[in-house]
Amino acid sequence: MNSIVALPIAAAIPVAAPAMLLPQSDADDRRLLEIKERIFEHQEANDALTPEAIRLQNVWSDELIRLEGEASIGRCTLTKKERWALVTAIPEAAEHKRVVEMMRPHDEAIEDSIRQMWAIPAQTSEGKAAKVMVLLSSLMGDDWREHDGEADVDVRYARDLMFELIGGEPAAQLRDQFAA
Repeated sequence: MNSIVALPIAAAIPVAAPAMLLPQSDADDRRLLEIKERIFEHQEANDALTPEAIRLQNVWSDELIRLEGEASIGRCTLTKKERWALVTAIPEAAEHKRVVEMMRPHDEAIEDSIRQMWAIPAQTSEGKAAKVMVLLSSLMGDDWREHDGEADVDVRYARDLMFELIGGEPAAQLRDQFAA
C-alpha cells in the first residue's frame, strides 16, 4: 500500500525537476558566454604582446646559444653561470622580462576563467559551443585550430564529433570557421 502512494509522488519529481532547472540552466549558459568573452579579451591582449616577447626572446636566446657554442670549442672560458649572467644583462633580456610580466595577469585571468567555465555544465548549444571554442583556442595545440584541409584526420574527426554534439546553429558556425 505504501508503494502505491509513493509511486505517484516519485513520478511527479522528474517532471517538476527539469522545469525548475531551466531558468538556472539558461543563466549558467549566459555565464559561459560571458566567461568565453572575457577569456578572448585577455587572449587578445596577450596576442598583441606575443610578437615582441618572441622577438626579444630570440635575441637573448641566440646570444646564449652563441656563447654556449663558443664555450664548447674553448673560445669562451666563462662558466655557465657567468654566461647566463652576461645574457640576462643585455637590454633585450630585461625588456623580455618586462613584456612577460605584462602578459602574466592575462595568463592568470585566462586560467582562472577556464577553471570557472569548466565548473559550469553547458546546457544549450550556445553554452556547449562556448566551451568548445575555449577548448580549441586556448587549451588545445595549434593543430586543433588548423582549417580542415590542413588538420590531421584525427583532429578533424574529433572536432566534427564535438560540433555534432553541440548541434544547432552554433555547431554550423564552428564548422564554417574550421572549413577549408
